[in-house]
Amino acid sequence: MPGMITETIRYSDIFDATEVKLDEFHDEAPWESCDGFEHATDGADDLSRSERREMRGYVPHSDYLGRSDFAVTVSAKQVKAWGVAQFARSRGASKQVAAELAAHNLGTTIDQLAAWYRSGWEWYGVTCDFHGVHDSLWGIDSEKYAEEVRGEIAYSVAYQLRKQGCYIVGVPGRQHPTRADKLARLRYNLNSQNWGR
Repeated sequence: MPGMITETIRYSDIFDATEVKLDEFHDEAPWESCDGFEHATDGADDLSRSERREMRGYVPHSDYLGRSDFAVTVSAKQVKAWGVAQFARSRGASKQVAAELAAHNLGTTIDQLAAWYRSGWEWYGVTCDFHGVHDSLWGIDSEKYAEEVRGEIAYSVAYQLRKQGCYIVGVPGRQHPTRADKLARLRYNLNSQNWGR
């Protein structure tokens, strides 16, 4: 009979069954499949080693390229193509703030690329098999983001079980913001155009 509750399940059990795993089948470099990581590793070859060492994005050794040292660089044309400054301007940011945001984005991108070259990278997957319901997502390049996805996968499995007639208890819901939450949000909104911090 449709709509009949067949079982009561705790959401925490579904969440515990949801796992973050290493994705052993995904081995390409993150910049090969993710937009926004276009770069060069030979743009600073004309500089001396001491000059490269002072550059943001300096990589002393890379097993991936088999090179002893280089600097990760991004062309001005590529930075413009990313459209960060144009996006900020379209949202009302001043030219200076838009330029600061684009510079900040460029810096964090170069830092991430250099970290991948220095230390390597890993891909992750999130999977859940619970009471005959399966959901998963693979090819995630950040363990931190994979942990966020874990909650989404668990929620998706809970939703599918609920559609099958199970009663799910303890599903996290939207919490009403406290005064402190509202003040923190207001502080964030007021400082959202101050990208230099």
